[in-house]
Amino acid sequence: MPSAKRQSRATDNKASTSVLPVQEVTANTWVPFFSDMNNRHRGDRVDVEILDGKGGTPRIEWKKRRLQSISSMLGRPGEPDAISITVSEDDQRLVNRTIPDVRHVRLFSVGGEDEKLEVESADGDKVILVFRR
Repeated sequence: MPSAKRQSRATDNKASTSVLPVQEVTANTWVPFFSDMNNRHRGDRVDVEILDGKGGTPRIEWKKRRLQSISSMLGRPGEPDAISITVSEDDQRLVNRTIPDVRHVRLFSVGGEDEKLEVESADGDKVILVFRR
């Protein structure tokens, strides 16, 4: 899939803004894309941030949690698609965030390393999954 450059707000306090290559992931490729993401990142530490459609500062929902899975729930024709992110809160408890009515999925990367995944709903709200190093 073609990559493009896009202005983005950095979410890890390194800088206020940065330019990251971005890959738009189309709905017809979500299943294999998320399967690959799960294989590469399951167990990795992640932060999950929420940015409402009006802009402003992202709100941190989870910090330094272990990613368990990202999955797509494709709606029937005419119904909205959803994405679900599951992380472990501790060794025994899983928590989940479902993003309804998804319109865009974007992967930001630098030097071939995934930096963040952005899932945008129809109302403009974004859930941002930041991969920790």
